[in-house]
Amino acid sequence: MAYDTAATGTFAGTGLATGRVDGRSGALVPEERGRFDGDGTVHGTCDVVGGPGTGEPAGLRSTGGLTHRHGEGRVPYTFAYEAGRA
Repeated sequence: MAYDTAATGTFAGTGLATGRVDGRSGALVPEERGRFDGDGTVHGTCDVVGGPGTGEPAGLRSTGGLTHRHGEGRVPYTFAYEAGRA
């Protein structure tokens, strides 16, 4: 994480997403990049590229995004993906 001001900046890292994708249960590890605004809103993009993941989504390739507002308990992600196996 790097701050531009006391309340804004950019970040890069990884996350953990669990659930179901195209009927497949398991976990994915998205690589994330983004920025955060002075009001606490986070905007980011993410990629899951071949191989990472556990359970049935292993090998799934995807790109996506996220917006998280300060104080919300969950972070909704949106993904476009290819469900083929690696």
